[in-house]
Amino acid sequence: MRFFAVVMIATTCFVAEASALQDQVFNVVAKTRTSLYSGRTPIATVEKGEVMTVVDNQQNSYYVHASGERKGWLSQGAVARLKDSLQIYNDLIRQTPNRAAHYEARALVWWTLGDIDRLVADYGSAIKLGSKNPSVFNNRAIHLATQGQYDQAILDYTNAIKFGAKGPGVYINRGVAHFGKKDYDKAIADYDQAVKLGATGYSVLGNRAAAKAASGDLVHAVDDYTLAIKQEPKNPTAYHSRGLAWRDLENYKQAATDFSEALRFDPKFTKAFMSRGFVYFLSDQPDKPVKDFTSALALDPNNALAINNRGYNYQLMGKYAEAVKDYRQAVRLAPKYALAYQNIAWLLATCPEDKIRNGKEALKSALEACKLREYQVATDVKSLAAAYAENGDFEKALHWQKKVLELMEEADDERKKEESEFIKRYEEKKPFRFSLEKKK
Repeated sequence: MRFFAVVMIATTCFVAEASALQDQVFNVVAKTRTSLYSGRTPIATVEKGEVMTVVDNQQNSYYVHASGERKGWLSQGAVARLKDSLQIYNDLIRQTPNRAAHYEARALVWWTLGDIDRLVADYGSAIKLGSKNPSVFNNRAIHLATQGQYDQAILDYTNAIKFGAKGPGVYINRGVAHFGKKDYDKAIADYDQAVKLGATGYSVLGNRAAAKAASGDLVHAVDDYTLAIKQEPKNPTAYHSRGLAWRDLENYKQAATDFSEALRFDPKFTKAFMSRGFVYFLSDQPDKPVKDFTSALALDPNNALAINNRGYNYQLMGKYAEAVKDYRQAVRLAPKYALAYQNIAWLLATCPEDKIRNGKEALKSALEACKLREYQVATDVKSLAAAYAENGDFEKALHWQKKVLELMEEADDERKKEESEFIKRYEEKKPFRFSLEKKK
């Protein structure tokens, strides 16, 4: 799932230096107090440290826009690119350390240099000095949120609104922070406000849908994803996200259709192959998941989840050798992948084909799965019991199968009855063998 924060670096005349128009429109900083000219006539003055936007250049001069609708030409030598202006602001802060605006401006330099810690620190200094510039609070909040400091980010977004932040962006940003805290109702309320203020794109509708899905309101999540798709009908993420909501509603056919649409617009969308493979599995179509997980692996050969999942579907198809091969590859790629160890153990301990079973490896893998998840996952422990039974140690098989029932204390009576059958079997000193009709 993707979440989009609208980055509003909204200081006067600021454009992102990473823009596609970088060579035509970019930011400069006055090295000293200087004048703007129309021809040879000075028409305005800019102070040292002022940020301006260059919109044209001729020979050795720039035509710039400054705050307060000031426009004019100045010498290229009178300014520095924003990313090269650090020393200008260091000098200004040293000369007038109590002026918030200098810290605000230097924070933008840190942003262009990628130094987020210093950016946050300079915004903090500006705020301590009494800044009520809404962009300062908004910009600091964006970076605090990316670091997981959601409470402080939400406070900053709220202050940005208090001090005059306009438009839907700040509400979208605060909604993302509320989502990060899993406060979905507040996230939805902020996205609603953004929509009222005119936001219509995926950044608001997709995020609101995600919040509704996370809160359990899957039907309305689908509605919002549908609105998002109307806005961006070729957005593969929108189709994928709606497919996930359909999946959770157990509408596997519609989910598969959406995942297919996502792949139509992005044939290299690995997650869409993974998601479609999973819903095909849920639909009891094991041949189709194998194809999708294989396609995912063609794009991401080291995807242990895809390899494990393909292995499990091979197992459902009765292709046990292929399944074992995939499970083993999964744990080679991800040595702490407990589920893959569990799958190895179960297949090698309980496979109906003699040539596949390997009690020694089954036991080793089952112990590894249990160790990784501290013997707290019932299916890990069940595989351990089965492995001991395959090795003829029915005393330990009984011990661990009884542990399975302890771990399943909250399971329904039917499931408990099924697990009790294993105890009877081990008491009779019979190892278990699964069949394709009776899956694990």
